[in-house]
Amino acid sequence: MPSQPATRPARASAESAATLRRVVSRWEVVALSVNSVIGSGVYLLPGAAAALLGFWSLPAGALAAGAVLLVTLCCAEASSRFDQAGGGDLYAREAFGDLVGFEVGWMTWLARVASVGSLSAGFAQAMAYLVPAAGAGWMRAAAIVVPLVVLTAINVAGVEAGARTAVVLAIAKLLPLAIFIAAGLFAVSWPVAAAQTATRDGGLAPAAVLLLFAYAGF
Repeated sequence: MPSQPATRPARASAESAATLRRVVSRWEVVALSVNSVIGSGVYLLPGAAAALLGFWSLPAGALAAGAVLLVTLCCAEASSRFDQAGGGDLYAREAFGDLVGFEVGWMTWLARVASVGSLSAGFAQAMAYLVPAAGAGWMRAAAIVVPLVVLTAINVAGVEAGARTAVVLAIAKLLPLAIFIAAGLFAVSWPVAAAQTATRDGGLAPAAVLLLFAYAGF
């Protein structure tokens, strides 16, 4: 298939090229992707899934990763056929028309706003383990609002500032995880892991939603 499925994307591509500057390097894009996937979900959701599934949360996490990988590959294939901004709404518009593209665009925006809200609440919850006062009242509100204001200000300052911040945050996230995994490899007890049972009712369906959400940042 041609790289441009219609004349309209070609025209839009020319317009985008005239207004968008390529100021983010490949590795900064990788850092942005890492920040999108590795967030509060990595730290908070595995425990919630284990409470629902017990030991079976481990293979369930791998299955969820495989399912999300298929969706990721579809998005990668679609994005390789366009060279202008737009994402899912662009692909849907070209495949199904303007109305569907418009609906997908709005659904994407609403999903992102909702996810920012949930992740901010998760950050406050995690902070409460270190600073108990952050679990309620104005301290909780500050733990939610202040990071959002700071990150918004960085992105308003420019794409370059946002990309550099993404690199710093990616390193800050990956190093503790790497240390935790390296230390944990010497403390794994499979009999103990296999003996874990669910402590909450709900089963597979709620756990699947949690695990898919953990990967949804891609």
